[in-house]
Order: sequence, then C-alpha cells, then structure tokens
Amino acid sequence: MSTKEARALLGNISPDQFDVLRRGDTAAMRALSDDKIDRLNYLMGIHEAVSRLYAPASHSEWLRNESKVPAEAMSRPWGAESPLSYLLTGRLIALANVYGYLNAELYSS
Repeated sequence: MSTKEARALLGNISPDQFDVLRRGDTAAMRALSDDKIDRLNYLMGIHEAVSRLYAPASHSEWLRNESKVPAEAMSRPWGAESPLSYLLTGRLIALANVYGYLNAELYSS
C-alpha cells in the first residue's frame, strides 16, 4: 500500500502528520481526533479479520480485487469495485462497512 493510500485511509492526513504517527510519537497519538482514532480502530479490525480469513500472500489481492460475479457484488457494501477503492473514498462509513462485512464473514463460518 502506498503512503498516499495510507494517508487517505486515515482521513487524508498531511504527509508530516503521517510521518510523525508512523514514527510512533506518543504526543501525536494522544492528540488524534475521535475521527482518526475511529479510523485506526476500524483499520486494525479490518487487518485482523483479513489476516484470520485469508492466507498472508492473498491479503493485498483481496483488497485490490474487483468482483467479476454480479451476485457476489450485490452482497458486498463496495459492490463490484475493490474493497480498497471503496475504502479510499475516505468516508468513515466505508471503513465501518468493510469491517462489518469481514466480521460477518469471520463469524458465520
């Protein structure tokens, strides 16, 4: 995943803020808005669910794969586009929807 994509997932934060967070600056972490904290929580949950559902080699493929099957696309919040392109819309609801979908998949097995 590119830095630009990661920044978009975190609500289009600035490159400087992204670098500070990536370094693990504790003061910067404490200064995050509720929106950014929610985004981080959803992203961690998405990462955990993808890790439990799919083999490590296929994580990136799952995120970037568009649906070729119309019936399958209808049951997914992101439709026929890839999960990543849906997440990159930058909307918090996209993160919540993907997280909810993955958890339903995880616990329906």
